[in-house]
Amino acid sequence: MTKWENLKKARRSSNDKVIGGVCGGLGEVTDIPSWIWRVIFLICLLSFGVGIIPYIVLWICMPWDTGKKPE
Repeated sequence: MTKWENLKKARRSSNDKVIGGVCGGLGEVTDIPSWIWRVIFLICLLSFGVGIIPYIVLWICMPWDTGKKPE
């Protein structure tokens, strides 16, 4: 299974969430911990002003983790 296939199975985390669970969900399917994802989005937001746009898009597009394993 490739890493891109893992990203297709990304879900917003219900266990590891601060705002919307996006970074927790990305941390579950990638080798990057969720706190690093949070730092990446924060740096993009503060330095370029574009960090909020991909976060909101992911928040809308990623379904919630239901506790079941994705097929």
